[in-house]
Amino acid sequence: MKKEELKFFIELLAKTQEAYDKSQVKKDNPNWSYSITATRIIPQSPLIVGFNWGAAQDVKYRSQDVYPLFPFGKIDDLGSMVRMIRYFKQYCPEALGGMQTNFCFFRSKEEADIGSEDLKLSTPLFEDYLEYARPTQIITFSSKLKNYMKDSGLVEVIAEPTIKNGNRSVYPMKAELTMNGLSKVPVYYLPHPNSAIEGDARKKCWEMAFRTE
Repeated sequence: MKKEELKFFIELLAKTQEAYDKSQVKKDNPNWSYSITATRIIPQSPLIVGFNWGAAQDVKYRSQDVYPLFPFGKIDDLGSMVRMIRYFKQYCPEALGGMQTNFCFFRSKEEADIGSEDLKLSTPLFEDYLEYARPTQIITFSSKLKNYMKDSGLVEVIAEPTIKNGNRSVYPMKAELTMNGLSKVPVYYLPHPNSAIEGDARKKCWEMAFRTE
């Protein structure tokens, strides 16, 4: 670990506390608190991004105060994401040595608990994370984050194909990040591990994102 990593982490914690104190989600449930990163912040590596950190209704959480020293592939409890490890190994193995965080650092029980004002408070924090991390690519499995990035003009969509999934369809996305001075950082949206996606459809989504031909 480099000293500047820990310095950045401590500074971002302080900024997050200040923003969280102003948030509506804290007013609604002060027990949920916040977290910054699930992994070590490893500049110039892939970044996996969710929408926000989860919480249970009647559980009191501490704000994050320990800096992780491991990459994404070494997280002890990956939850549903463990189902995606074989896809990462096949299509994007470098992500296993990369980073994981969430766009919104504030915890909540439901994604809907994070309103537009809280997103405004948390966006500069995520921008600070990006400015330090300078990710080589961003991968998300959150449809809400995908829609928010599109609607807010944070990404420029390159492709959003329709892929048949039984009697339904899925819509993976390939885009480029346009926020905070980062230019042409690839952004990929893939179906969530818990989504009912047929094996062939999920494979086609990953191939859309990472094929090089």
